[in-house]
Amino acid sequence: MILTLQRMSTAPDYQQTAAGLAGWFGALRTRIRKELMARRTRDVLRRLDDEQLDDIGLNRTAIDRVAARAADL
Repeated sequence: MILTLQRMSTAPDYQQTAAGLAGWFGALRTRIRKELMARRTRDVLRRLDDEQLDDIGLNRTAIDRVAARAADL
C-alpha cells in the first residue's frame, strides 16, 4: 500500500475572503439605503396633517408600518 501525503495549503484564500467582504458590504449598503428610504417616507408622512392622511387612507398609527413596507424592510 502506497500512501501519499498531500500538502495542505495554510495560506488564506484571498479571493474568497474578498468576495465574502464584498457581499457583506453590498448587503450593508442595501440595508442602509432601505433604512434611509423608510426614514424619508416616515418624515414625509409625519408632516401631513390628519385630514391629508385620511385622504390617502392612512392614520398616524400606520405611518411606521407603511414606511417599512415602502422600503421593503
